[in-house]
Amino acid sequence: MTAYLGSTYQQAHFVNICLISSRCSVLSMGTVTTNGSTFTTQATCSHGLYYNMDIGLLEGLIFFIGLIIAITIHEFSHAFVADHFGDPTPRSYGRVTLNPLAHLDPLGTLMLFFVHFGWGKPVPIDPYNLSKREEIYVALAGPFSNLLLAVLSAIVIRFIPLPIFYIFIQTNVVLAVFNLIPLPPLDGSKILLNLLPEEHSLRWQQAFDQYGVIILALALFLPFQGSNLISFILTPAVKFVLKTIL
Repeated sequence: MTAYLGSTYQQAHFVNICLISSRCSVLSMGTVTTNGSTFTTQATCSHGLYYNMDIGLLEGLIFFIGLIIAITIHEFSHAFVADHFGDPTPRSYGRVTLNPLAHLDPLGTLMLFFVHFGWGKPVPIDPYNLSKREEIYVALAGPFSNLLLAVLSAIVIRFIPLPIFYIFIQTNVVLAVFNLIPLPPLDGSKILLNLLPEEHSLRWQQAFDQYGVIILALALFLPFQGSNLISFILTPAVKFVLKTIL
């Protein structure tokens, strides 16, 4: 989703970590602004979507720490690549940093601990400072960084086979795959819009502004094959990536 704010826009990201145990469901939530209106979307990942794990307090804490790291790297990567291509906006907002406090939304982070859903602070960029190709790289940077973290963790786990690394790998893979779905406010929508010719891009942008969040919400909420459409789409992709790197 593209949220216009003056001459800049914010690429929002859902946190959709489907590490499911018998004790908790992780929800995804994002808030985006379009034409002065604010929409909130939320979804529950079904139990046992990828793995069934009984995680204790320590493992749960490790999971949340890993999630914070994944969100921080994801948002930093967007900011770093935009800054690399000459857009000063992320740096002016203090986002070209690995300090989690710069990237974590306070309320979204608290929600992770208390109600098991949350969101990161979107990175502001100015599209007038970037070419279409550069915008694609900026959008890809977040998911790519999470895949890179997953691959590096998969290498480490061959020498240090601790369960916490499996949790961290899955967290990053799900975050990456989910954000590549071409629906706003996910990174995939920005990639799609910049791949299309200008005329079609504007048409799709208008459609996304009107219906994108609604479509994503329906895909997340409406029951489908015992879960929801997003879970149905994500599961094979996530399993494929995990099988490839592990």
